[in-house]
Amino acid sequence: MPVTVDKLTGYVSFSLAPLPQFPSKVSLDRDCYVAHKMAAISCLMERYVVSCLAQQEIMQQSETHLR
Repeated sequence: MPVTVDKLTGYVSFSLAPLPQFPSKVSLDRDCYVAHKMAAISCLMERYVVSCLAQQEIMQQSETHLR
């Protein structure tokens, strides 16, 4: 999942895979695969959100200190 940084603004953007849909037919193997994939993508989203919030906090502190 690529991470890009805008050279002009310094903004970081993340490209995440879309969450898969559960199949309509019940199959333990297939459901486990889909659930594992959804959990992995959700965990990655959580890491990116935490990272972005930490960066936002640092930016707000730096703005306050530069005044």
